[in-house]
Amino acid sequence: MTAEQTTHENSVEATDKLMQRMQSLMRASMDRDREAFLSHFDDNVVYILHTSVRPLEGIEWVGRFVDRYFKEMTDLVWRIDRWASNGNKLLVEGYEEYTERHTGKRVGHPYMGIVEFNDRGLIIAMRDYFEMDGKPLND
Repeated sequence: MTAEQTTHENSVEATDKLMQRMQSLMRASMDRDREAFLSHFDDNVVYILHTSVRPLEGIEWVGRFVDRYFKEMTDLVWRIDRWASNGNKLLVEGYEEYTERHTGKRVGHPYMGIVEFNDRGLIIAMRDYFEMDGKPLND
């Protein structure tokens, strides 16, 4: 095996580990399991939900966000269609869909995100990019 092949195999293994962590986070979100969801984050995480809003700094703030998210959104579908990694960073592109509890509308968002993990596999930084005004799927 060449050095290039070994490097490629190591890169694939690293990406697989990051994707496994991400898929576990997604399952916790779709299951509405607050404790499992928050267990994926470092206490000092910085989560930029959208470029137009102030970053969520720290696990307590992320916890308040997810409480509101679980309260306001139902029937969540979250998928990742494409991904790439570089070191401890994972770039994901996918789709999120949910029902707004207060309107009953089904809303969908294509999105991209960058997730950075520490050596323990916890998320230390996360940035999402999507259109803020999700489009009702039945319109």
